[in-house]
Amino acid sequence: MLIYYYVEGDGDDELFINRIIKPLFDDTTSFQIIPYIGDTGINSKLKTSYSLKSQGGTDVIYLRDSDFNNHPRSITDVKTEVLDTYRVEEEDIVIVVIEIESWYYAGLTPATCRELGIDIYPDLDLVTKEKLIECALRKGLTKKQLELEILDHYDLDFAIQQNDSFAYFINLLQQRFENLEIYT
Repeated sequence: MLIYYYVEGDGDDELFINRIIKPLFDDTTSFQIIPYIGDTGINSKLKTSYSLKSQGGTDVIYLRDSDFNNHPRSITDVKTEVLDTYRVEEEDIVIVVIEIESWYYAGLTPATCRELGIDIYPDLDLVTKEKLIECALRKGLTKKQLELEILDHYDLDFAIQQNDSFAYFINLLQQRFENLEIYT
């Protein structure tokens, strides 16, 4: 099985998929991560991916941040914008609330936050890139260094319980793929 992951493209999505999602699959599943922001040929790539999907053995997942803080709108509105802009099937769209950084942060238990000297946020669906950068700066780290530190201590079960959009994504994966190793 080959899964095409279409991601926004700043590297955070790719790092998260490679470190947290990819290990959930067995060795028969491979991944191709394709950044789409600024790629003028993305619809052609999507068309190719869907052509392969129709032949079997391939799947497509399209990740998009909701960015509710910058542009308040519903998940339905964000999906409609994606459908109007890209050649993607609605069932393949996963909206990350608010940004992928909320998925990073969701995997930190309060005990791990205290151990690492990271702020505990009460609503892990609402963590933004700016909050993660602020936290990294207080620790004297770059955002990427903090992300790597978080991923080294990531608690998947806790993340699923704490972040609704991440739980939706994991549920989607469980429905589509039989070879997942998720223990919730």
